Amino acid sequence: MAHVLRPNAAFLVTAVVLALVAGATATSGCYDTTTHKCDCAVTEAACQGTWSAQCKCVAVASSKVNMTQPWCTPTEDQSSRFACRPFPASYTAVSGATLEMVINTGHDVKLMADKAAYDACTMTSATNLNTMVAKGTENFKYHFNKPGTYYMSTSKDGACKSGQKITVITTGAETKDVNEFSSARIFAPAWHSNPGVDDDFTAFGKGVFHTKAYDDELHTTCEHDGCLDRKVSRGSCYFAGEDFHMGHAVFCDVSEVECCGYIGCKTNRGKFENGTSHGYYYYAPGYVSRGTCCHCMASCDRSKENATAMSAGVCSYRDVTSKVNNCQREPNKDSLLSTTIGFLQCAVTSDLTVADMTVRETSATRAASQAASSAAGVRSPLAFSAMAALGAVMTTSSSFPSRTTVLMAGILGLAVSSPWNY
Repeated sequence: MAHVLRPNAAFLVTAVVLALVAGATATSGCYDTTTHKCDCAVTEAACQGTWSAQCKCVAVASSKVNMTQPWCTPTEDQSSRFACRPFPASYTAVSGATLEMVINTGHDVKLMADKAAYDACTMTSATNLNTMVAKGTENFKYHFNKPGTYYMSTSKDGACKSGQKITVITTGAETKDVNEFSSARIFAPAWHSNPGVDDDFTAFGKGVFHTKAYDDELHTTCEHDGCLDRKVSRGSCYFAGEDFHMGHAVFCDVSEVECCGYIGCKTNRGKFENGTSHGYYYYAPGYVSRGTCCHCMASCDRSKENATAMSAGVCSYRDVTSKVNNCQREPNKDSLLSTTIGFLQCAVTSDLTVADMTVRETSATRAASQAASSAAGVRSPLAFSAMAALGAVMTTSSSFPSRTTVLMAGILGLAVSSPWNY
């Protein structure tokens, strides 16, 4: 026998309030005749009460699923700057909404077969939506054109059982007969890596990274227990932005100017002189990362390291290669593998010193590097400020549909010659 809906006064007040919230579109919900409350988080098929338009549930006003955190594995320690918050029990949306998230190295996206597979983290019958990212980051989108309940997770070891999984409940009329999904590689802005003929600055950041990636001397096979790129380091540079070639890479033997374009950026972290962000972080020679190990072995005071804090009990460095365990850089400079320069880290036991290692640098290489660094020291703050302002306008404009589109537009419009400017 079908339920007959007889809303009481409290229910009608609730319905009116919901209908007035921000002028949002109202949709049906599940009305409980015992508690006289509406549940807007369930689908019509799962409703145990009465499915009623009088619930006037507030639909998602925008066309995006409101996922405000990255696709990451939740961590127990929430005080760490690398902490990942637990995901909510579910997200709600209307048909036609889009889920968008950045997929980092070592993660993929799987559509689970059903709730049982989701609860048990069984990947056997899961549908692959985005393959495992080997290097850099990708921008993933999933368009929910059909109403229903969707379960997503990742096949990264242990991540699903640690809580890296989400449920998305979509309601409303079907907008297409199939759901759609896509992904695109994310690139760093390219204008500062390719100065034009009229620009009064030389390449920094991505341009310097590219130069190192194409330096044959740094990619020869190491035939010794340890090969060191440079005996002395001028510092290291970390790019905190997204780019499938160099996103989150750390490069060694980079001056402050080569890293972020001007002297003083080590105190103006990740920014241009005018305060706009570029994502490059310079670290002085011998910097010990988070109280564990140095970024680079060159110029590192190993007595200040804490190798026991590392999972393997030994420090690894980005300016070292070794025949031990065949820890060699990928010879293909455009490779998407994690064994390329800036990503590959090779372990060095405590008994192996710089004096024991083969140093790759030549006097000619060092002289050329220092000359380039010196020449790069003259900058026009006005030029940087103007271009940074342009970047800020591009990345915040609502007329661009996504960050990936913005970056691609910037690259296509401003880049001219680098093999890394696609």
